[in-house]
Amino acid sequence: MKHLFTYYTILFLCCLFLTLDVKGQSSIIEDISKIENILKENPKDLLALREICFLYLNKADYQSAYQYGKYLEKLTKDNTDNEEDYIFSQIILGQANLMLHKHDDAYNYLMEAEQKAILLKKDTALCSVYNGLGLYALNVENDHYHALSYFFKGLETANKLSYERLTSLLLANISTLYYLKNDTTGYKYAQQCYELGHKRNDVFLMYIGSLCNAAMLNLKKEYKDALAYIQEADFINQQNQFHNEVNIYNLYGSIFTALKQYSKAEEYLKKALEKYTENNSDFNAESFIYLANLEIQRKDFRKAEEWLEKGLEYLNKENISLQKEHIYYTFSECYQEAGDYNTALEYFKKYHYYNDSIYNSEKEALISRLRVQYETLRLENQVKTITWEKDKQRNTIYWMSSLLFIFILFIIISTYQYHKKNKLYKSIVVQNQEAIRREESLKNQLKKAKEKSIQQKAEESQISIQAENTEEGHNNKYVGSSLSNEKSCNLFKRLESLMTEEQIYKDPLLTKEKVADMLGTNRTYLSQIINEQSNKNFTQYINEYRIYEAVRILSDPQNTQPLKALSVELGFNSMTTFYKLFQQQTSMTPAQYRKQVNELKKT
Repeated sequence: MKHLFTYYTILFLCCLFLTLDVKGQSSIIEDISKIENILKENPKDLLALREICFLYLNKADYQSAYQYGKYLEKLTKDNTDNEEDYIFSQIILGQANLMLHKHDDAYNYLMEAEQKAILLKKDTALCSVYNGLGLYALNVENDHYHALSYFFKGLETANKLSYERLTSLLLANISTLYYLKNDTTGYKYAQQCYELGHKRNDVFLMYIGSLCNAAMLNLKKEYKDALAYIQEADFINQQNQFHNEVNIYNLYGSIFTALKQYSKAEEYLKKALEKYTENNSDFNAESFIYLANLEIQRKDFRKAEEWLEKGLEYLNKENISLQKEHIYYTFSECYQEAGDYNTALEYFKKYHYYNDSIYNSEKEALISRLRVQYETLRLENQVKTITWEKDKQRNTIYWMSSLLFIFILFIIISTYQYHKKNKLYKSIVVQNQEAIRREESLKNQLKKAKEKSIQQKAEESQISIQAENTEEGHNNKYVGSSLSNEKSCNLFKRLESLMTEEQIYKDPLLTKEKVADMLGTNRTYLSQIINEQSNKNFTQYINEYRIYEAVRILSDPQNTQPLKALSVELGFNSMTTFYKLFQQQTSMTPAQYRKQVNELKKT
């Protein structure tokens, strides 16, 4: 979690993805001026319109790109002679709207472009569409899996075209997304991008490949190699003015923090914030997280908390959900290191419930299938290249041998995928067991801290015990009144205490009225505080605790309690309900979950 490569690298790639040549900021300004002169003479020059749109996307002037894109759309809509230009107008408008946070419009434009590109078999445009839809899935829906599926679709199409540059950029996007998932699988895609860049002598691909390699090696904790790659990226950036210093400075800061070179780390992270200010950019949540991690290492927890609050404030303001899980996790680490175990536990619960990406086995299977298709297609292209270079008389033999080899390879990979589900299930169990161990550790630390505090207070107040006893009974009296924010928070804390300490959710006849009586309030207020504080209704809230306790119990390999008895103990009136809710949460039935726990025990 301490490694967080900025996801706006992908947005940066999104703009450059559509152009054939990479240009520095000064050349972009010159080219815009030239094309504007062409458009003054001929405002309906479609090629010039497309190019100026791409240049404005590169320049990050999304409003101008949008305006020219709308004009291009107007000229080409319903014109069968300019259908490809119309597709690109939709791509341009989709990209511009995405960057302008007009998410619904962005999605509609990209879907229109996809339908037209498929219908007219415009594969080059389709690559760009899939890239845009991947960005939408990532940045709007916070859905890494569907983003990866779109990037893999784009990769498959680019391979069919034998278009190495499009392939390289998509490889970089895929590598970046695996980094966001803390998955080192992305390292091989970063290497492929880097190698293709050197093969083509393409400066930008070498730059983005070295940047992705640095990020992945940072994740692998190979910091010296990561530093060598980021230095290469920094050098290329200075020579070519790609204007992406923020990502470079953030990675420098992360690497130097890991190497305990704190002054250097702070220097680079402060440079990143300065660059944000210079460019009037608000893409700064990741730098706040890096700075918080730095202050945690320095034991300045108050400063770390301030950085995280700023990052969370930005995410809430812009309605961005992608990095909230990293914020919550870092908050938990910060408070745990500071000894505030209660608050650490609260933030860890937020992180645990927020970060549910690993539970969707269908999405993981989708990505695995797409990855197989890509690897198979890549191998097929390599075999084709070899075959074309051979003598014509032996061409048929080589071709059939190659197809047979591909078929056998595909069978092997398919067999591997058959066992993928069990591996995924085990990863779910391991994650749950680690989360439970961490939560139990935080609870034990909190309990010890409370016991110590109680003991100290008892010693300090020993003299005044009699005086306090005479006043007993005057406190803890709930006064009914309008439900203010303060009362709402207090009621919810008391409710949480009833759930975690007294485990009232185990009562199969538990109702709103019962819980309201325990809290000294009414069922209306109870429903209100549950909805406001957890965004759930009463039944969902109670069942969430029941399933969480079921996961905790079944994660213990020593537990052999029958599932029916467990269901009754947790307060479920129906085994069907228990199975359904458990499977929704973990993608497994309770029996399958227990089986995975026992298999892990054997290993």
